[in-house]
Amino acid sequence: MCIYRHHTDDCFQMLREAETIINSFGSQDWILALDANADMTKGPAHDIFVGMGGVQCAVARHIRSVHPIDAIWASGGLPSMSHAELSGEGDHSIAQCVFPFQFQKCNRPLWRFSRTRKEVADPPMDSNSWLSHASTEQEWLSAQSSVEAAWKLWCFDVENWLVQAKILEDKRPEQRIGDIPSIQTGAHRVGANQPIEERLLQRFIRRLKEAQTHAWWGTAVLLTLLNKICNTQCPVDEQQAVQARAWGLAIQLATGPIFLGPKKMQLMSIGS
Repeated sequence: MCIYRHHTDDCFQMLREAETIINSFGSQDWILALDANADMTKGPAHDIFVGMGGVQCAVARHIRSVHPIDAIWASGGLPSMSHAELSGEGDHSIAQCVFPFQFQKCNRPLWRFSRTRKEVADPPMDSNSWLSHASTEQEWLSAQSSVEAAWKLWCFDVENWLVQAKILEDKRPEQRIGDIPSIQTGAHRVGANQPIEERLLQRFIRRLKEAQTHAWWGTAVLLTLLNKICNTQCPVDEQQAVQARAWGLAIQLATGPIFLGPKKMQLMSIGS
């Protein structure tokens, strides 16, 4: 269970409702991760979980907090290991705790949302005439009879132009831009044993690629995105590439650890 308690909840009503839900589980084990906006070492919030028979497994905090206000709690019968408080890239640190669970592999089909066309990795900068691919004026006038028809025609023209401009891949998509997402079966699997270091690295790479896209288009990188990238802890060479706005080099350097395996990546994270 995941919970966020707003600091204005003076009566800790949110946590008491969580207590009621967990008590309804009976003897079943439970794990709860929360941002309590309250001291997790003592006080009302701490006492609620201790009263439930909970064990505090890991804590985290706001960068301006004297005491931890985030925590992972679990029922007393659950063994836990590898407790850690990691540096976060935002205004909170990250609580990490490993539970050595054993679980059976799911052999049934898993569901996912359909995908639109992928972006081309290195699109050309040549301009492509919009009028050469857009619908005719008569088609637009006809489509304006309903919002849905106008929306579909507009999205069709946009996707067609992006494909012809070689910004999107010229492959048949599972879903066209602007359509309601459909459900597909797939062979994907949730990375149950994926370490948090790898998840943070994957997020860092996605942000670098977003910044690179802005650079391709000659537009300024959004300040919020730039701050998140600059605040991410990474090796010195990646920091230098980010400071130089060499997004391609930063992506290349950051992608390397993914192929080294989780143990090597964890050592790099500890040493960086």
